[in-house]
Amino acid sequence: MSYRLFFSVVVASACLQIGSSSLQSLQGLRPLPLGVRVLPAEKCIGEPADETVFSLDGGCHKIQGVMGVTEEYQGSCNSTVIDLKVFMDFTGSCTGMVTPWPQAAGVCVAGLRGQPQIMTCNRNSFTRKLWSLAPAVPRNLRCTGATAQTLQTFCEVDPSLVDEVAFELSLPFARSSLSYTAQVRSGSGSIMTTIPGLRPGTSHKVRVRAHLRGESEGNPAAWSLLSPEEGCTTLAEDKEELDMLSHGASHWLEVFRVANGAGLPDFLDQHNAADLVGLASYLDDGEPKPITRYCVEVLNASLPHITADAGAAVSSYAEFASCNAGKCVCMHQNDRAIARQPREEIMSSCHFPAADDLQNMCRCSAKSGELSRQYVGRTLIQIPICVPTNLQKENFTLPREYPALIDPAAPVGHWFSFPSPGRCSLGTRPGNGACTWQLAPLSHTVMSAKTPAHIPDMSKEYTCWDTAFILSTSETIRQAFSHLDLPPCGSEASPSLQSRQAMSLVV
Repeated sequence: MSYRLFFSVVVASACLQIGSSSLQSLQGLRPLPLGVRVLPAEKCIGEPADETVFSLDGGCHKIQGVMGVTEEYQGSCNSTVIDLKVFMDFTGSCTGMVTPWPQAAGVCVAGLRGQPQIMTCNRNSFTRKLWSLAPAVPRNLRCTGATAQTLQTFCEVDPSLVDEVAFELSLPFARSSLSYTAQVRSGSGSIMTTIPGLRPGTSHKVRVRAHLRGESEGNPAAWSLLSPEEGCTTLAEDKEELDMLSHGASHWLEVFRVANGAGLPDFLDQHNAADLVGLASYLDDGEPKPITRYCVEVLNASLPHITADAGAAVSSYAEFASCNAGKCVCMHQNDRAIARQPREEIMSSCHFPAADDLQNMCRCSAKSGELSRQYVGRTLIQIPICVPTNLQKENFTLPREYPALIDPAAPVGHWFSFPSPGRCSLGTRPGNGACTWQLAPLSHTVMSAKTPAHIPDMSKEYTCWDTAFILSTSETIRQAFSHLDLPPCGSEASPSLQSRQAMSLVV
């Protein structure tokens, strides 16, 4: 959750998830400047999924950045290099903070989401060709009512290319849906699974999508399009009372994240999420957004010196990592300031050369980075939620009034980071081997309503979100999910992590 992510919320009406934007033709144009992979040339052969031309006439033009933010660029090219300069200010004149962004011309590389990509140019324009990374849409979707609380679903995929599928169900409430993931075992492309947590005698529309084997679950480009829908209904029986489960070696989290541009869950791998208080600031533009609730089982650990837990000697959580575009790095200076880290800690940790095009100037210790790459990270978010507006400038200083006084009567929120290396393999519980967290297979999504905007004044040196807005938004989201009558995370009604293993049939 870096500054550019916050800036997109304030200025460009982006959201917690990466890239909900009206400029869909530019989605994923800019790869990360560090770690770009060159791909075999044959990956960039055939009909591209997208081909877009951008001007290089010497003028100032708009472009969509890493976070879906509208930025401005100028550029030129020769036979080998497309020399672009990207400006974050939206003045129409390409002035202000500039990020050099040179691109190799005519080379097949992995784009922002891993899709094969080639960029070519001439004197007046450059062209981006993008090939799909996603597998084929699952075939032969079927579903039927199994019990009063479950549906049985079936589909077919190519198991050499697909490692899991996600069934997407409509719910009998306005603007709400459910997602259930199931593992695809090697050697069998026929998948049958039971989807729990439903209401008796209720009709659902079901669709399914497939995930490319070996890719991160949190990469939207690795998921296929949705299949055509099928309709089915749960049986009409009474719901039984359920008891809480107790797992001494782990605990459960309920977290929320704004879904991707298609309104579908993009899961948690290499992503940030939040509780309801921590999420509210991402809805300040008042635009409707799909919000997904996840249940996560987290290993009980004793990690040392966690600033995120307000100086606690030990914690189950690592230092929070700022995640953008599927990459989690040392906590960004803006995220640190929002979390009210001590002034001296920010000033000593965050005056290094920018490490990426989000102007992250912070460096974490080797030990801290190692823990954040293996364990769920957490940081406190306290009310009022405030942010300095100058922290992307070199040699920045914190405002005199930093940190703002905390409202002792207000609830405390949290942000979380979920590193892929610590994620348990499908069907494995935290603590088995080196894995430290696992996502429950069942998630639910609701669409927030359109509301008046409450955007903080970014012309101020130190600006805060309206506290009444944060609290009322948190309560509104809580009520929206309460209408779904969901069991608590970790209860017997919440599907066990073992249930991610779907039944595979050989037919």
